[in-house]
Amino acid sequence: MVPDACSGDCDNGQAAGTTLPDVDVAVADGAVYLVDEEYSFEHDGGIDDGESGPSSTSHVGF
Repeated sequence: MVPDACSGDCDNGQAAGTTLPDVDVAVADGAVYLVDEEYSFEHDGGIDDGESGPSSTSHVGF
């Protein structure tokens, strides 16, 4: 999946034709914070930290 950075539209792979969900964030002192009440922070790190996850060609990270 390679989403469009502006629209969130996914144009290839299993996610083709879908859109990434919007999330509310706040920026303070150069840091980005998740402030959307529908989502919760899970953990620091990525799938390269020994956890399994989907393979992706995306270079987008959170």
